[in-house]
Amino acid sequence: MDIDQLKRCMKNGLKDDVFPGYAVGITQGDFKHVFVGGYTSHKKQKKITPKTLFDLASLSKPLATTLACLVLIKEGVINYDMTLESLLGCAIPADKKNINLSQLLSHSAGFIGHQDFYKNLEKYPLEQRKNILLNDILHLPLSASPGSKPLYSDIGFILLFFIIEFRAQTNLAEFVEKRIFDPFDIKDICYNPKLNGYSSFAATEDCNWRKKNYVARYMIKTPLSWVVYVVRPVYLPPLILC
Repeated sequence: MDIDQLKRCMKNGLKDDVFPGYAVGITQGDFKHVFVGGYTSHKKQKKITPKTLFDLASLSKPLATTLACLVLIKEGVINYDMTLESLLGCAIPADKKNINLSQLLSHSAGFIGHQDFYKNLEKYPLEQRKNILLNDILHLPLSASPGSKPLYSDIGFILLFFIIEFRAQTNLAEFVEKRIFDPFDIKDICYNPKLNGYSSFAATEDCNWRKKNYVARYMIKTPLSWVVYVVRPVYLPPLILC
């Protein structure tokens, strides 16, 4: 497919309402070509530009959470065989005592794919939500015995979030920025883009629960220069940790 064909394909997708907007970047050696179209949401209030930030959603698992764990492993702070009790420094229910770091990273700890924790957390003060969420996860029934089979799970990676913050003694956003992004001079990629001075970013989805466009607040976002991403309605369980 040549560039003109690709442009026609994206314009047809826009016309057929497959997505409200798009940003495409092509690079090979010294060749670079960028083209954009449409809007940041179905509301059609803001046009997409080459500087628009896009939600990386679950790509934050390998690009942030997993890398943060690898940094801590390299420094000897944690290791693959450590179990939840030592990783989190708290009492763990009997059915989860043998879950280790390797199982969490490989989605084989036995947790279900996701749970709508936000429906319960929303009613609590902000400062109480993390502890309540951790307690809810630790007392959530497992769907399989730890290590018995792989099952993609957001819940296991939320536990990794708690492990990183407890072991690194700092919040995940700061740790990832200082220990991963800054050393590699990676720009325009961050958690909480509004708090970092960004104003143009695409909506993640139309949220049926809040009845409005949902823009992830505790996910990494990045502009076109970092990753090619097509705007489309997708389901993303909100973490509402911030």
